[in-house]
This record gives sequence, C-alpha cells and structure tokens, in this order.
Amino acid sequence: VDRQLCVTRFTPLAVRVFALMAGDLGKPLLRVPTTLPLPQLPEALEAVLQGEPRRSLEASSEDVSYLVQVLPYQDLDGRRRGAIVTLTDVSELMEMSRAAEAALNEFSSLTDALDAVVWKWNQGMSELLYVSQRIHSLTGWSPAELCEHPERIAPVTVPDNRGRVEAARARAQERGTVRTPLA
Repeated sequence: VDRQLCVTRFTPLAVRVFALMAGDLGKPLLRVPTTLPLPQLPEALEAVLQGEPRRSLEASSEDVSYLVQVLPYQDLDGRRRGAIVTLTDVSELMEMSRAAEAALNEFSSLTDALDAVVWKWNQGMSELLYVSQRIHSLTGWSPAELCEHPERIAPVTVPDNRGRVEAARARAQERGTVRTPLA
C-alpha cells in the first residue's frame, strides 16, 4: 500500500485474506472486505508509516491461521513510500500448538491426581519447567512459585535423595528420570 493506504499491488495469497480484485488497485486497503477479522490492521499500518520497523498480527478462523506482518516500503534513500503487508500461513503450527497444549493439560491432569509431586527440569537441569499441583498441599508453594524459585526444591527433598538430585543436576543429564520423594 502507498502512504494513503491504497493498494498498489497484491499477490494471489493476499486474495485469500483480502477480497482483492484487479479493480481494487489504487483503492484504500481498509475498505476491501477480508475473510478474517483484522481489527489491529489500521493501527499497525499507521504505526509502520510513522516509523516503526514492523508490526505483527495474528488472523485466524476455525480453518486457517495467518501471521500478518506489516513492514515499511522504502525507496533507496530510506524514505517510506508505504507499507508491505505479508501473510504467512501458520495453520499447521497453530494446530501443533493446540495439540501440545491438549497433551500438557492431559499430563497435568494425570500428575495432579498422584499423591507424589512430579516435576520436570530442562535438559541442562538449570530451569524448572513443571511442578504438579501436589506441591502446594505439601509445602504451601504454588507450582509457579516453585518454578520461579527452584532452589526451594532441595530443602523439601528427602535428605537421603538430596545428594543424588544435586549430582544429577551437576551432570546435566540429557535424558532420564530422577526419583526424589519429598520429606
């Protein structure tokens, strides 16, 4: 689009989101109907025209998801002549994200039903990624608090297992499970 937000050219992919036709060249983009809601587009276009380097938006329906990026269109001396709106189909990524979230919810439901506390560290065992809800009834700390302060695990670990936990953390095992009952 040019500085007045009028369509200067478009690609076939743009037609999937904007109901553009050849007769729309020179017309305001914001008056072209869209197949997906884009309520933040006017603000993003204006921000980029005013100097922001980029704005990213998400647009989705039940069937498809797009990452919409608004970038400056500049001439060789750096003056902004308008904006470029790019569309990237991220439907597959969004579906994988929803599947991962569902798997995490199922995992959480299972671990929260146990009498024991379940926790998970990152590969280097430097960051606590997950703690089951059982931790709260045993220590008074929420899982989020413990993830923010992982040093609190050592004092609530059964004393006989503390050395083993610290040795495992020191080795930063790539894979494996360390079983550590709480005191």
